Parts: sequence; C-alpha cells; structure tokens
Amino acid sequence: MKQVNENILVQSIPWFKSWFDSAYYHKLYAHRSEKEAADFIDELITALQPDQHAAMLDVGCGNGRHCRQLAAKGFNVTGIDLAMSSIRQAKQYETSSLQFFQHDMRKPFGNNHFEYVFSFFTSFGYFKDETENQKVIRNMSNALKLGGRVVFDYINAKYAAEHLVPSEEKEIDGIIYSITR
Repeated sequence: MKQVNENILVQSIPWFKSWFDSAYYHKLYAHRSEKEAADFIDELITALQPDQHAAMLDVGCGNGRHCRQLAAKGFNVTGIDLAMSSIRQAKQYETSSLQFFQHDMRKPFGNNHFEYVFSFFTSFGYFKDETENQKVIRNMSNALKLGGRVVFDYINAKYAAEHLVPSEEKEIDGIIYSITR
C-alpha cells in the first residue's frame, strides 16, 4: 500500500499548485457526482433567477461539474482553474456556450463581462498572504457587469471549528491519505 501525506506533496511550490493538480486529489474527491452538482445548481438557479443567457464564471472550476450543469440550463459559462489536469478533463465538454481555461485566480480574468462570478467547493482563501486573497476579490469584482453578483461557497468558520476533525486517514484504491486540518 502506498501512503500519501499531503505535507510531502508541498515542498518547493505552494501546496495548492501541486495538490489540486495531483492524481491523488482527483481520487480523493472522485465520489463527487454529477447528481450532486445538478442538485446544487438547481437550488442556486432557483434562488438567483438569472436571465436566460447570463454570462457566468466559475473560479476554481475543477473538472467543470458545476459549469456543465449551468451550461445545460442555457447560460454562457466560463470555467477557470489553476490545475491543468482538471482543465484537460473539462475541455472535453466545451461547446460554444461552455469554455474552460487554465488560469490563476490571482490574475485578472475579465473586465465588466459576467453577470455572475461563482466560487464553489470552498476554492477561495488558500493564500497565506491576505493581499493575495484581496487580489482574487478585486478580480471577481472587476469581472462583473454593473449589477452582477459574486456567489461564494465558503466554509462556515464557526461550524467548522466546532466540528473539526483534526486528522483522519482514508484508504482509496490502496492509497492511504493522511489528512491533517
């Protein structure tokens, strides 16, 4: 059995650059289904009531599960992610209204272009330097059209602190994941 320790993966480059682009990450979250994404997007669209062909951006889109659901509802969707392996997976689903790009969220990604900017699956807040997080917020704001909205799927810090499991091990396909929070 192979044992994976997240701390070993983080050596000379920031942990998020190696972790989210690793085969281990994709195996750990392989249980995330299209149905789960569809149910989430259905609830979100019911709450937001966007215009029929609204332009939407998913920042940290991963392999595009949520983007595909949004595009299937008729929206014009762009997904960006730092992990090239995720973007390669997502690109197989591209259409005229669904596009994916490898991009670092700390760098500008449009000006006055989107009605909605989404950050799902707690993909914001990984940077140690607060100015890096502020760059992301500024980029999201700049990418919005007047009256646009940013929607964050972000951890409830109080709940997480009260229910935090400090460490755990999971075995998936003979690989032991040692997860420390």
